[in-house]
Amino acid sequence: KASHRRGVPELWSSPQWSEEFGQFIFRLVGTSAPPDVIEIHPPFACTTSSIEDFLDTYTVFESIVRDRFHSCEFVVENRSGSKHPSPFLVSGVDSIVALGQALATRSLHLRIALDLPQVYTAHWGSKQQVGMEGLDLIQRLRPIHAQIHTLHLWGRGASGGAHSGGLDGLFAAGTGAKEACLRELCQMLDDGEPDRHLVLEVTRQSDMEAILADLQNAGFAVR
Repeated sequence: KASHRRGVPELWSSPQWSEEFGQFIFRLVGTSAPPDVIEIHPPFACTTSSIEDFLDTYTVFESIVRDRFHSCEFVVENRSGSKHPSPFLVSGVDSIVALGQALATRSLHLRIALDLPQVYTAHWGSKQQVGMEGLDLIQRLRPIHAQIHTLHLWGRGASGGAHSGGLDGLFAAGTGAKEACLRELCQMLDDGEPDRHLVLEVTRQSDMEAILADLQNAGFAVR
């Protein structure tokens, strides 16, 4: 609990932090069924100097948790925006690709939870609607498609608020960007991986249904 800056948690600050976080997970789960998947957030760039250092520190946590929860899988989500002055270590496309490449060389159970709206926020902010330039960012992720395990999707509301709308609030109208980006995403993830997870982070059922319809129109088989 001591690892924070003015109340903002600074994650993955040391191997000791990782060990204590593992013990926290055990207390949190208690006598309930063990988790199938644990999603974590990346550290801030000021806390961990490189992705390799982050993975070295993370390894302690995974080893402890897997020793008790033998079949548990792990994903790390790209993040953007915080009250902390330092950026997240894994945020824009370049850092996501670097993480995927590093994971491909390690015998870890950690893969990537790709939050596409946060990718766009990291590059263009939370107010700008995404046009066809968003397609290029997805294409740049193709070399690490095998390391992507979970897809997070949500839209923006009329005022640009996160998680408060469908994808029409994320992509610029009349550009074809929404359809093109989702088709590219579908083709990239159509690699035979049987157990990817979809996480729709929206508050209204109508937004969830709209996003599911957009995905199915782009060729996704949503179960």
